Amino acid sequence: MEPGARPALVTVGFGKTEVAIRAAFKAVMSGRQVAVLVPTTVLAQQHLNTFRERMAGYPVAIDMLSRFALPGSSVGFSPPRPKAKWTS
Repeated sequence: MEPGARPALVTVGFGKTEVAIRAAFKAVMSGRQVAVLVPTTVLAQQHLNTFRERMAGYPVAIDMLSRFALPGSSVGFSPPRPKAKWTS
């Protein structure tokens, strides 16, 4: 595993979000794109809010992709899309 690809697997209160915010900020300011993966949609919404608050004064776009966010929407929780009907 490459050094930058190590997942942060520690318990609550060890500053994983802070490390993610700072690493994302450094990468974005260097012209890169960043994706942060989290295990739940609730945590995704919390991180979206935190990242937006912390980076409000910088020219960056922050969005969330989850099972509740509709494609093309930049709003957090949206109603889920109807399931596709498959025909054979």
